Amino acid sequence: MASILIIFLVNKYLSEKNKTVLGGLLALFVAFLILFRIGILIYTGEYTHQNELPLHLCRLLPFFAVPMMFKRNRFLFGFLYFYIVVGTTNALATPDLEFALPNYTAILYWLIHGILAFLPFYAIFVYKMKPRLKDLIRAILYIHIYLVLIHLINIGLGSNYFYTIEKPPTATPLDLFGPWPWYILVADILMWFLFALAYLPFMRFKKT
Repeated sequence: MASILIIFLVNKYLSEKNKTVLGGLLALFVAFLILFRIGILIYTGEYTHQNELPLHLCRLLPFFAVPMMFKRNRFLFGFLYFYIVVGTTNALATPDLEFALPNYTAILYWLIHGILAFLPFYAIFVYKMKPRLKDLIRAILYIHIYLVLIHLINIGLGSNYFYTIEKPPTATPLDLFGPWPWYILVADILMWFLFALAYLPFMRFKKT
């Protein structure tokens, strides 16, 4: 409800320049929260390269969202739309959290994922952007490149970013998909379906 109200007020009262500034600042705030979280963990001595680098997808996406929102970058929007709408929405529905509110990690988790999930809808209803079929194809291609690269990083660091080595310690839908590596394969097939579902509202049916 708050998202709808914000979009309504922005469209009604802000100039095009100020709409862009606000969208960019929202993305920049999320990126700042990612770095702020790392700073806190370094200060408390809890930081490790194996767990806290911004390599999980939802921690990486804000740094691409900043130029997308400030520049109204159509290319970046094309694939970020799918990753955020499908991936971040899933992270909100099934949070991977060890601590509940009001712990600071939980507060940052909900802020980061909540604002990030709002950005593609801001781009759609304020910037008037829409994903296209070639964006869907790019999104599928890029996520597989990311999957391979992040798995190699995990092997090198002994980490588990994007959960390519094992399932997260908390309960998630991945628990339903079998052991490694089958849960990766099942999640990949499900991703194709969810990406297509996210594209469905923008699909144009041509008369033949």
